[in-house]
Amino acid sequence: MMVCVAVSAKTTTTEDWNLLIRAISTVESTNNEKAVSGQHAGILQISPGLVNDCNRICKDKKFKMSDRFSKEKSIEMFNIYQSFYNPSRNIEKAIRIWNGGPGYTNGSTNRYYRKVMKVFNELKK
Repeated sequence: MMVCVAVSAKTTTTEDWNLLIRAISTVESTNNEKAVSGQHAGILQISPGLVNDCNRICKDKKFKMSDRFSKEKSIEMFNIYQSFYNPSRNIEKAIRIWNGGPGYTNGSTNRYYRKVMKVFNELKK
C-alpha cells in the first residue's frame, strides 16, 4: 500500500523542493488559490484526473475536487503524485511530469520547463 506522504530524498534538498513548488504555483496561477482555467483549479492548477490519481495512489477517497482550492491540500497532492511517479524528487522530472503527466516527452514540455526554471532560479537568488 502506498503511504500518502512525501518521501525524503537525497537528490533534492527540502529547500529546493519547496522553491520548486513555489515556482510552479507562480507559473500556474500567480499563487492564486482561487484560480481556475478550464478544468484546472487552485495554486497548482490541479485537474480532476490528478485528484482521482492521488486517490488511486492512496487507495482511498482522501481528496475531493474542492481540495484543489486549498494551498495545503494542493501541495499534499503534488507531493503524493511526485512521490509515486518521481520518487527520487528530481527537479527536472518533477516539472516535466507536472506539465505532461508521467508519460511526458521532453519536446512537449520544454517551454514549460524553461518557464518554471526561470522562476525557480529567480527565487533561489
